[in-house]
Amino acid sequence: MHVAEPYFMVRRWFIAVLLYLLLVVVIVLAKPAMFFTDRDEIKEWRVHSNVKNSIFSIKFVFPVMAIVCYYIVCVISVML
Repeated sequence: MHVAEPYFMVRRWFIAVLLYLLLVVVIVLAKPAMFFTDRDEIKEWRVHSNVKNSIFSIKFVFPVMAIVCYYIVCVISVML
């Protein structure tokens, strides 16, 4: 184990968190129709309903996006 190993782990987490926050801000500001209603409210997750709802919930997408951001940062840092 290298002495500088913890520094790179902290840097990976920091970059992953920054990437995640950037993507969250972009999604919230863009308000895509997949996640938001016409009145800029978050759509609820329902599959069978007469009301237009989303198949993908923000409550599901954001945690998955956090994991993917960390994975991407780790893969890029290993390649460098």
